[in-house]
Amino acid sequence: MIKPIKIFLKLSFLILISGAFFYIYFNFSPLSGKIPFPKCPSYTFLNINCAGCGSQRAVHELLHLNIAKAFSYNPLFIISLPFVAYILGAVLYNFIFEKNIKLKILYSTTFANALIYTVIIYTVLRNLPFKFLSLFNPNL
Repeated sequence: MIKPIKIFLKLSFLILISGAFFYIYFNFSPLSGKIPFPKCPSYTFLNINCAGCGSQRAVHELLHLNIAKAFSYNPLFIISLPFVAYILGAVLYNFIFEKNIKLKILYSTTFANALIYTVIIYTVLRNLPFKFLSLFNPNL
């Protein structure tokens, strides 16, 4: 297959998938119950808010430009979005143009440890029942 055609097909596929994602999360709130959004297993079975709990609601609010409300659902998710966008951009660039650009930070053990510790500490903090920690858990 000719290379420009492959690039066009990959871009078309990505636009279709991301368009469906944005359409669903813009038009339907995960709180509405109209569409069965995926449920968090840790909250469903253990009643524990994981580091990702509230991310779907935050995406819905971000698409409506309610940044403060999105931040209240999951601050860690909102803070990490620029970094995730950078990584996703590099992965998509590699996929579309068949390159092999590696982000050195992803191969760093220091980064991996920092990420793991951040997720663990954030998960613990958002499950403690103290009012002053309400930034981490909007259910308080």
